[in-house]
Amino acid sequence: MTEGTLRGQDEALALLRAALKSRHIGHAYLFHGPSGVGKTKAALLFAQSLLCETPLPEGGACGTCASCRSVRELRHPDLELLLPLPTFRIEERT
Repeated sequence: MTEGTLRGQDEALALLRAALKSRHIGHAYLFHGPSGVGKTKAALLFAQSLLCETPLPEGGACGTCASCRSVRELRHPDLELLLPLPTFRIEERT
């Protein structure tokens, strides 16, 4: 996970990078926020870093091993991507 990957998410990326570097990973992470800020991308990059077979010294994913490729293709057996279903209703907001 590099700074150029997700713009405007410095605090969140710092938290994820610190977890990877220290290998003190929480039991769950919630990626929450408005649409289009990179939540899904951040979650997948974090998962790729956790599942990488040959992680970089700072804990990031190599991006080339079989595990990294299977995460990128959403086919890794230890990856489960949960997304909310659309509500199909008009929300009245003021």
